[in-house]
Amino acid sequence: MREARVNGARRRGSALVSAMFGLAMVVFLGTALMTAAMGGFKRSREDLLRASALDAAEAGVDRAIYFLRYNSPDGSDDGTWRTAGYTEELTSDRSFTVSVEDGDGDNSGRIVIDSTGTATLGPRTQRRRLVAVVTRTGDDSGCWSNLIFAGVGQSGKAINGNVRMRGRIHILGDGEPFTDSDQDGAHDPAEPYTDTNGNGSYDGPLTPGHVALAISGNADIANNYNGIDAALLARIPPCPTQTFGGEPVQSLGTTLRVKHGRVDISGSGAVGYANVAGGSPAVKETVNGVYVTDGFGGNQGSASVRSDNGTTAAYDMGNRLTFPDVLTPTTIDGSSYASHMHFLQQKGLTITPPGGVLTLKPNQNYGPYCDAYGNRIYVNGTTRRIEVQGIVYIDGDLHLSRGQGSGNDTFTYVGRGTLATTGSLHVHTHLLPAGEFPTDDALGLLARRDVEIATGNGDSQLNVAGAVYAQECVVTGKQTNFAGAMVANYFDLGNNVPHLYHVPKLAERDPQGDYQFLPPGLPGGTPTLTVSLEYNGTTERVAGAW
Repeated sequence: MREARVNGARRRGSALVSAMFGLAMVVFLGTALMTAAMGGFKRSREDLLRASALDAAEAGVDRAIYFLRYNSPDGSDDGTWRTAGYTEELTSDRSFTVSVEDGDGDNSGRIVIDSTGTATLGPRTQRRRLVAVVTRTGDDSGCWSNLIFAGVGQSGKAINGNVRMRGRIHILGDGEPFTDSDQDGAHDPAEPYTDTNGNGSYDGPLTPGHVALAISGNADIANNYNGIDAALLARIPPCPTQTFGGEPVQSLGTTLRVKHGRVDISGSGAVGYANVAGGSPAVKETVNGVYVTDGFGGNQGSASVRSDNGTTAAYDMGNRLTFPDVLTPTTIDGSSYASHMHFLQQKGLTITPPGGVLTLKPNQNYGPYCDAYGNRIYVNGTTRRIEVQGIVYIDGDLHLSRGQGSGNDTFTYVGRGTLATTGSLHVHTHLLPAGEFPTDDALGLLARRDVEIATGNGDSQLNVAGAVYAQECVVTGKQTNFAGAMVANYFDLGNNVPHLYHVPKLAERDPQGDYQFLPPGLPGGTPTLTVSLEYNGTTERVAGAW
């Protein structure tokens, strides 16, 4: 009996030990689980804080880039804003502090943005730092920075005819402005519109089914002055250069931008050519870029495009550029005018020719006529020179025609001025500067309606240098050689393959940012600047001052 009691006590003692061991294990495992859970919670909180702090740091970079593009805290809008420490609170628990400084060493010439984001959750705070190196470049994308700048187009096309073009081509094809009375986003027959191209009917935006530009036969778009007539080349600055493929090459910075409409390439037509190293002089054969939303057609299509950015990029300027018409109200130098034509009339020397047509010939004297504001026109029939200073406003049509006899087929112009007509302007003679265009002598030709070059009988192989604007259409005939820039709603360039060459000096700016060589009074005379900001492998383009 005693032995049984002892054995029972032993069994009860053993059970107590087992129970205590089990309880200890439960406590241990519970503590371990609780510790793991607390550790997971802390890690989750830290991960959340780190992600939130990184988001804040990225917001700081984005805000710094915005200030570099637009109005900054110090009021500057030219990209000169710099700061050693700009802080902004995003929410009650998130903020960033950013510095923006000019880079040095390997980052010389760039902008270094150093952003630290801070995130707080309860008593815990995390900070993340993000450094972005920004390459900031800018160029003028206004109408005069192009060889051809086309507005609304006409009859489903913007440029008609086969032509050799050297320089930037920019086609909007936006269609004509109208009053959308029923707010349906489309023009209805009863809704009023502005007939900006003067064809008497409403023209809507070009569509992918419309051919904005057709290139075939000997027509092409290229990037240098190869093939230019020697007499014309002698009157303009040398072709600019850029470094490409490790060598300095002559380059006009040619790009093709088409907002609406297709580009058709057929036969031997081409946009750019395959790169060839060397040469004397070394020239850039490829174009710098193509941006055509509606793509390429024709029997060659994009296969005949040689561009540094390929062939698939869409139009990249959004709605930032519009055609600078002379019909609608405008503000110039802080003063309001009913239209650009009214501005020209008020600021220029007005000539009212008998019968509404003024014909000038190199060997016939005309004037001099001038006013108190420095506007002047004078044709010296002995020297065959026409002097144009300031703005000369002609109420009617203007013909620049050949004189009878040998040597009277060339008008040589001097001065810096613009001939503006309320009708059309016709050029039937060589029209060249006495010095270099546009640095020494610069002539603007502006027509409320059309500018026609070499469209008369006997007009052939004309050499013309100038800045040409037509509210409606620029028309060329025969095999014209032209240097300068052309701006019009529509282009009818014929099938005699005229040769057109851009003169980039027309869009060169002075230290104040104004065009310094553009003839006076031309619309679109305020530079439209495009800023490219490249960082982290992404490039974004925006219009604005820089």
